Amino acid sequence: MPAPLRIASTLRTLILGLALAASFAGAARADGVPREDCFPVERLDPAARARAEELLLRALDSEALYTIVGGVKPVSGSFASTRFAIKEPDTAKLDETRRALSAFRCGDAYDAGMLIFKAVSGEHRMGHAWVAYRPSVRRMLADHQAFFGPYGVSPETPPTELIEKMEHAPQPDRLRASGHFYGYPDHAVDFFVDAELKRASSEDKKIVPRDFLSVPTFSAATNKFVWAVPKGHQANDADRALMTRSEPIFAEYRLRREHYIGEGKPGVVALLRDWFDDGYGRCAPENARFDGLSNVPWPAAPTFVETSAQVEVQVQEPAPVPTTTYVPAWTQPAAPAGPFRRWRQAR
Repeated sequence: MPAPLRIASTLRTLILGLALAASFAGAARADGVPREDCFPVERLDPAARARAEELLLRALDSEALYTIVGGVKPVSGSFASTRFAIKEPDTAKLDETRRALSAFRCGDAYDAGMLIFKAVSGEHRMGHAWVAYRPSVRRMLADHQAFFGPYGVSPETPPTELIEKMEHAPQPDRLRASGHFYGYPDHAVDFFVDAELKRASSEDKKIVPRDFLSVPTFSAATNKFVWAVPKGHQANDADRALMTRSEPIFAEYRLRREHYIGEGKPGVVALLRDWFDDGYGRCAPENARFDGLSNVPWPAAPTFVETSAQVEVQVQEPAPVPTTTYVPAWTQPAAPAGPFRRWRQAR
């Protein structure tokens, strides 16, 4: 990229980051929590702690980044899943994940848990992990109270109750609720629900033609934070607003991940605590900065003691960021089975 374009791109990201940080600051709570109370993995046993840190990094590398940081998506899921037999259920793996998810908190900002799907696949049932950012959930419910109100849901409804309740709603409402949970534009939610109703009522069950729009994540440039749109749809103001809000979050995460993740580096919990630190040892998601600067000192570069054995450190490279977030429908891969993936399926 020519130097003037790189400078322009950097300035754009910086301006967007400052705007996002300012909007967060306007809604910030007066106080955070001590660092040890933000993603308190140290309180778990060693196995659960390792699992919690694994899931937390997997979540940040996926679309859940936009829930945990910035609150663009009220809810995100599918960063962990398990299935179990219905007749002789073994819930050990479910319980292991639940213990790990208990550390997904920073004050009262988050809820996290396992959603057990109503639908069954043969003789098995699936459970998927989810995380919710409470302030965004409250705003989403207030904006769509006409839809959620008849279910006894209000902005004060806890995310766990909300997610479980809507999983057992009739299919059209379950799909619409999922679209709102995941933070998709209203027009995309309307299209997807209408398209699924048309498909379900047709004789051939043929998929309604569609295209897709994506916001990049570290693990994949497309097909993670993704929503369906009518065939030939061009990104409108609502689509662009979502992409614009997400851009500085992703840019900042890529920068911070390079400093914190890898052999000899502080790790994912330190990444989030330092990002959420107000500079005085108090953590809250609203303290996150998106300007390439930090309220606490950046970690020192790792040092390694040379030994006679050569150690090869494998560093995961980020997914390439596409020059456009538009994804043609025919490039959309088949999604894994399971209701949590229904928004990515071109069924």
